[in-house]
Amino acid sequence: ALSPENAKLIFDFEKKLSGIGIAPVAFQTISPKYLKINFVHNKTSSELRVDPSIPADTSLEYLFSALRSQPFSDLFANTQKKLLYIDVRFSNKVVYKFDEE
Repeated sequence: ALSPENAKLIFDFEKKLSGIGIAPVAFQTISPKYLKINFVHNKTSSELRVDPSIPADTSLEYLFSALRSQPFSDLFANTQKKLLYIDVRFSNKVVYKFDEE
């Protein structure tokens, strides 16, 4: 069952991510500290990993900061790159992985 808190969190993420061109297609609670948000990047499935116990605005701040910084912004904008995941579960640190093809 989806708690009211998680429903609000999912709504917040969906609204704010869509506002920057990341359209979530699925949300999955993996653990109390791991919410997986699937979205499409360059026509392939990618995931955003967030900690539901951290306010959505804080996680989104980490994501927006990464999207504005090098080299991530160039990799994210490159249509030849396949993004596997972006992980914003850690304080002031964004971990990401692109396919090495």
